[in-house]
Amino acid sequence: MASPPLGGTSFKNIAPSKPPNKIDPSSALILPKICTSKVACTYNVMGKCKGMFTPERFSILYKAFHDTKLAGIHGIIMPPPKSFDCEL
Repeated sequence: MASPPLGGTSFKNIAPSKPPNKIDPSSALILPKICTSKVACTYNVMGKCKGMFTPERFSILYKAFHDTKLAGIHGIIMPPPKSFDCEL
């Protein structure tokens, strides 16, 4: 299987915003541990992020697109898909 194209998609680590520094100790809450994750952001032609998903989901979508193209299913869809980037 070919590797997914990266044109129009970037991968980056994201972290949630930090809580304010000034918290009254008597009203402080115990918050769950916060984790970071890697996400892909798909951009439109104007450079605006149109959607975010994990690299694993990106690979699943690419494989599904590639497999349906090889199976000839793209030929019976109207209008036929132009490319993975256009459909994403």
